[in-house]
Amino acid sequence: MEQIFKYSLDVNDYQTIRLPEKHEILSVQTQNNRPFMWIKVDASSNDCEVLIITHGTGHTVDEKAKKFIGTYQLDDGFLVFHVFQGD
Repeated sequence: MEQIFKYSLDVNDYQTIRLPEKHEILSVQTQNNRPFMWIKVDASSNDCEVLIITHGTGHTVDEKAKKFIGTYQLDDGFLVFHVFQGD
């Protein structure tokens, strides 16, 4: 059975989150000035670790940043971050 869950993001360059192996990252946005990802998951599948990489505008993009997820803004657009799924 597929469900959509919300996962909080740290404002860090790298973080690892545990997700079911069968997942699809749908969106990244802010809610109450905090970043979150919405992910469709099959909760009956085994868990895996997923590397999430976040870079600010103008920063060098890590070569491990393979799949673009989305962009979010903090502080009324003063800070802009770009989120990738790593390998």
